[in-house]
Amino acid sequence: MLLIFPGAMPAAIERAVRASVQGIEVVGASSVPADAVAQHYPSWAFLPRYNDAGFEAALKALVDARGVTSIYTPHTVIWDHLRKLMPGLLPQVSLESAEPFTEEIASYRALLKRRDTAGALDGLASPMPLAAALTPAEMAGLMRFAGSVPGLCSEEKILALAAAARLAPVGDVVELGSWWGKSAVALGWLARRYAIGKLLCVDPWDLGEATQVNEDVNAQTAKWDMEEVLAVFQTNLAMLAGDANYLRLPSRDAAGVYASTRTATTEAFGETRYAGAIAMLHIDANHELEPVREDVRLWAPLVAPGGWAILDDYQWPFGDGPRIAGDELLAAWGDDVTTSFVAGTALFIQRRP
Repeated sequence: MLLIFPGAMPAAIERAVRASVQGIEVVGASSVPADAVAQHYPSWAFLPRYNDAGFEAALKALVDARGVTSIYTPHTVIWDHLRKLMPGLLPQVSLESAEPFTEEIASYRALLKRRDTAGALDGLASPMPLAAALTPAEMAGLMRFAGSVPGLCSEEKILALAAAARLAPVGDVVELGSWWGKSAVALGWLARRYAIGKLLCVDPWDLGEATQVNEDVNAQTAKWDMEEVLAVFQTNLAMLAGDANYLRLPSRDAAGVYASTRTATTEAFGETRYAGAIAMLHIDANHELEPVREDVRLWAPLVAPGGWAILDDYQWPFGDGPRIAGDELLAAWGDDVTTSFVAGTALFIQRRP
């Protein structure tokens, strides 16, 4: 049994969620009578304030009554108090985790180190005007923002997207296949930062459309409830509200809507109007060859002069669809390609202005 105290702090609630996933029983506690946060815990108790005279007796009684074996606290003062108190009062109970905030700040330190050692893509050959690079703070913030979203988009690819955005024309930023929104938030933030245009995400959030030949991939995809995946995506995209929207459609159907209406309307984000010319196209939907070919056939012709086509998982251990379709696009555009490179397993192709 894990005791979480005080239970109202955001980190405490997150720890309760993780414990539930791990199959660990939890009891939450706080020093607030009738604390509203109790509804988010399977079991709840009241404890006096840590410096009240009755705290030690109440804590020991709770531990004995509930069979508590470990305690988690996200509060630095309470953590230090328990660290000193527990060896004598509760020698059989462990104090979970390192001192609060040390792990979080260590994560920031590691992020800043990765930022400072990342290879920059400053030497891209392109006739397009080159916008100013992100400041170090902006680069770290983008990495952190995208890093908060679950998904497989690597930091190398995120920084490559930032390099491409510096050379992008004005136009729409379109993503085919968004899932939880990891690459979408990076693209949307960059589109806003460089005044490129608005973000359109296209995804049916439908298991039938996501089916691949590789059964290992299918088995992982099938674990997720599509309505929940969409809700997570909406939550992540909300920080870009006003500059982003989505079409919950297969790519082939969304292409017709985009061409005919240049509009996306959703309950989550209202109505968003688009330019109809694509500055950055990110293809990351079904990775089987024919679906990728179809995405390229329907959407690549809409890439504006100077714009980018980016095929995710050009280097993919589960199939060759993105690589074959990417090579075909390179051949089809031929002399119309001004630069191309691979970063973070994705193929980046810039169309000549």
